[in-house]
Amino acid sequence: MPMTIEKWKTVVRSAPQELLRMLQHFQSPDYILSTMTDTHFDEWTLASRRECLVLCLDRMITAATTEEIKLWLHGWKQEFKNPEKAGLDPYNIYARAFWGPIKTKGYAQSELLKLCRESERQKLARIVLITHIYGAELKTLPGQTGPLLTT
Repeated sequence: MPMTIEKWKTVVRSAPQELLRMLQHFQSPDYILSTMTDTHFDEWTLASRRECLVLCLDRMITAATTEEIKLWLHGWKQEFKNPEKAGLDPYNIYARAFWGPIKTKGYAQSELLKLCRESERQKLARIVLITHIYGAELKTLPGQTGPLLTT
């Protein structure tokens, strides 16, 4: 099932969820994944990585101690959730105006939020793919009693 880089780009853009479902049932998903590049993984998981970021923002809004912080976080949540509506590049979830202040606040002590950083995008992309493709197997790990990744 080897394909060119361009064909993978087309598949990742046009049918990302279908590809995930197919890989869940494929006997050797690592064979297919090994033919893809980091760029494919970035594009393929962008929506899921954006969802992770929005989830983190929801939790931060709930925990915020001032109305000013809540409004600031809510504004960023809306921009990340609907980048086209906010006039932003839909592929950029790494706005310095957001990440600078978040870094100074210690990423709200959230490991998931730390994974949403640009420097960790490859790691988060792989985690997203692994949890989708191998989710059933991961749930059956011996001694597993709670979620595999918590914030």
